[in-house]
Amino acid sequence: MLFAVWDSECLSRLRWKWTAALIAALIAASTVLVKQHALLDLAAAVPLSALGGLLCFVLPRRRDSAARGR
Repeated sequence: MLFAVWDSECLSRLRWKWTAALIAALIAASTVLVKQHALLDLAAAVPLSALGGLLCFVLPRRRDSAARGR
């Protein structure tokens, strides 16, 4: 996911890139240190993925359709 955010046009602001890097680092640290993160990661990943999909795929398509007059 980190590489997708860094390569994304809709998340091109540097703030989003550093936020994604921080989240990736925290997930890596939880994997190494806590080793009991699976349920928490799953609970956080589903809404985060839904939000990311909305921001990157649904809203840009609606904006493009509206700009074309459809």
